[in-house]
Amino acid sequence: MKKIILTTFAVLLIIPSVTYAVWWNPLTWFNSWGKGEVKKEVIINRDNSQNYNQTQKTNTDNTYCDGVFDKIITKIGANYDSCVEGLNFSSDCKLPDGANTSYNKINIAIILDSSGSMEGTISGQKKIAIAKKAVIDFVSSLPKEINVSLIAYGHKGSNSDADKAVSCAGVETIYPLSPLNTADFISKVNSFSPKGWTPLASAIKQAQTVLQTGGINNKNIIYVVSDGLETCGGDPAKIASEVNKSNSKVEVNIIGFAVNNDEQTKLKEAAVSGGGKFYLANNSSDLNKVFSDNKVYLNGYLSCNNAAVGRLSVDSSALTGRVSVCFSSAIGRESMDFGMEARKLSRSDSDLCYKSIMDKLSKRQQTVYKMQDDLNSKNSDSFSKSLKDLKSNATSN
Repeated sequence: MKKIILTTFAVLLIIPSVTYAVWWNPLTWFNSWGKGEVKKEVIINRDNSQNYNQTQKTNTDNTYCDGVFDKIITKIGANYDSCVEGLNFSSDCKLPDGANTSYNKINIAIILDSSGSMEGTISGQKKIAIAKKAVIDFVSSLPKEINVSLIAYGHKGSNSDADKAVSCAGVETIYPLSPLNTADFISKVNSFSPKGWTPLASAIKQAQTVLQTGGINNKNIIYVVSDGLETCGGDPAKIASEVNKSNSKVEVNIIGFAVNNDEQTKLKEAAVSGGGKFYLANNSSDLNKVFSDNKVYLNGYLSCNNAAVGRLSVDSSALTGRVSVCFSSAIGRESMDFGMEARKLSRSDSDLCYKSIMDKLSKRQQTVYKMQDDLNSKNSDSFSKSLKDLKSNATSN
């Protein structure tokens, strides 16, 4: 009995000891668990290390995420081309005067005869009143980009011999060269009345001086409204030629208002010498038509010149407004569709690329917002470049 008890006690003592030794023996632990769970954990760690290295590489060159972004944009990217249909980006428009160069600005100087003869009437209306109204209507209808000025002569002194010197020296810039302020212009036009002599040559020379204040490389145009010839001893044809051949390259146009045949011949000579045209206007309708035809000429010139110097030829605010609305709508749809596609990414792609592709989408749409600004400022060079980038390179910033 004693022997049995001792044997049992020994067994109970030895088994836990052996178990304890095996459990805490490092060699036994690796040998037994290295074939199972511990080995699996090592594999997981190695895969994580590879993923980390791949992430580091992707963050460096972004090639993979660029590809993800391109696939989404190719599938759902907005077609901004459709928004710009109807806009004129052409830069091959031939300028009305056949020039091969473009100009920074278009400047106009109107010379209005206010000599004593302009007190005469046509169909019951004073010639000066008809001329003033026609001039006001003309300048008020011009594009705001055109600078205007007004020069008057014959409004000082009188048509008597005693006042000839005063009147002939009385050429005055009534409205200086600047963008049109309609109320101010009308006020200035109505501030003088016909009185004296006709220093036409001096007025053309002064108009050149006024136009030169607008800077260099501009299209400079003079419109003279006169009912008669030079009476102060000047030579309008000679001065017009000099003005036209000067650095300011002024074009001199003369409107003969109710003039006879001899007057027509001499006024036409001055206009041709000045590189411009002569127009005959016998009444109010004729005068308004001359200005109306020249408005068409100036609008066409401005449109072609804008294209030539790299600006959008867009005169309609409704058209530019439609494009802006279309852009905004396209951006909204693109954002929504892009978000839906981004949510379809696998978990690994989403974790890796989501921020990158959303940043690229934001930059892409910032380009469109800039195009809206370019549209408003009529900068077609920048506008066209941005549109080309959107079409040719989905990942352009």
